[in-house]
Amino acid sequence: EEELVDLDGFESELSRRSVCHLDVSNFGSDPALYVLEAFSEKYELKEGTLPDIRHISSSVLKSFVPKSSQDIIQKAVDLASWRSLGYKSSCEQEDKESNTPNPSVLFKSVKELLMENVEYVDLACPLFNQMLGGGLRCGTVTEISGESSSGKSQICLHTTAVNSLKGNPVIYLQTEGSFPLSRLEQILQARIDDQNEVVRSMDVVLIKKIHNFGHLQSVLENDIGAIIKDRGVKLVIIDSVTAVLRGEKDIENISERTDIVQRIGIKLQQLVMDLNFAALVVNQVSAAINFPGHTFGRDVVPSLGSLWSNYINTRLFLTKTDFIVGKGMVAGMLSDCSLRTLEIDFSSYLAEDFFNFVVTPSGITGIRITD
Repeated sequence: EEELVDLDGFESELSRRSVCHLDVSNFGSDPALYVLEAFSEKYELKEGTLPDIRHISSSVLKSFVPKSSQDIIQKAVDLASWRSLGYKSSCEQEDKESNTPNPSVLFKSVKELLMENVEYVDLACPLFNQMLGGGLRCGTVTEISGESSSGKSQICLHTTAVNSLKGNPVIYLQTEGSFPLSRLEQILQARIDDQNEVVRSMDVVLIKKIHNFGHLQSVLENDIGAIIKDRGVKLVIIDSVTAVLRGEKDIENISERTDIVQRIGIKLQQLVMDLNFAALVVNQVSAAINFPGHTFGRDVVPSLGSLWSNYINTRLFLTKTDFIVGKGMVAGMLSDCSLRTLEIDFSSYLAEDFFNFVVTPSGITGIRITD
């Protein structure tokens, strides 16, 4: 690993080591680059790695090569800064007359984007998959919001069941009440007759009860990453993120609450991007005055405010309608059931859309309404 020395204590660190007496005559055509190479060798950075702006400052390099001019020192610092942004020095460029950025570091070409293998978590519901462009997209955070009893947890349990049946591990962070184990088992048994397969599927569902916001932060920061890597997890569900913040007595004011929301959101985004899994997060709703473009004509809006919205890639809003679907109209339905609608309120990669479904013993079933 690279040795990163704290700049605040770097001068004392240098005093404990011998000063580098570089021969100015050997600096060549790019003395600043030569200084950086010598610094890298002296302080044993990873082989082939030149220092960037994390490692050095003008005072650090001046202490390292006291006989060099201030102009060379400043150029070395500038070079380290540019390297941090993906640029190279003229000595490192094949074209000596240009000092253009390295495209592979700073940007991706259209060809590279088209060749990227985007992964999706299958939802085993054709209409749901179609609306989301293939399923829950890995590397993103998808939020499901809606009123109480609208079916948010039903979607989470359905998604958990259909993926565990394929042997895919699922992490389920439960914040409200106890985990609905009997409902998960019902979905599995409705989809497969072999009880051994039901047991095997339940074994890959990794459940953790979250007690408060501090516990959630600790799990996200310290525990979940290692499990995702070890088990190859592609789906993490938080049901719900709102419960650990609503009515929490340890949160003294709005400023502290904002800070907690921000820390959870940033960490969750960092995890999905670094480990390439799909996060499905449940949010509750709060009453709101109609504000065009924000409430979509509803009497309620998702909780946690606009700050939280910055950390989710797709927001789905769930509504339990007044329409009833008769039990004879859908296979597997044991009684009449309310029709539910799931809408895409916003997304960084999807157009606004919706689909209708009903809750059945086997999870959820999409409903296509035609004239």
